[in-house]
Amino acid sequence: MRLVALLAAFVLTSGCTGSKWKPCEHLEITTRNAAGQQQWLRYENARYRVRDTDPLTIAWEHMKCVDIESQAGTVEELCARESLTGPVDHVACR
Repeated sequence: MRLVALLAAFVLTSGCTGSKWKPCEHLEITTRNAAGQQQWLRYENARYRVRDTDPLTIAWEHMKCVDIESQAGTVEELCARESLTGPVDHVACR
């Protein structure tokens, strides 16, 4: 019984698309906004993985930085990794 469960787990994980992240110096994504218009997105030093192929759905991560101004007037840059998932028309990794 344990062997059957182990084999089933292996088949499920090996057949899963997008199980590994692909690092990209330049990640380019073509997607559509809420109005159905095509959008082109580009990220540097990002990574992505395919979550589904029909429709093409990916998860991607990139660094996002924002400037935060204190009450004293100093500005600090705060950076964090942003994770997104969604359907896309096209993805290119260079």
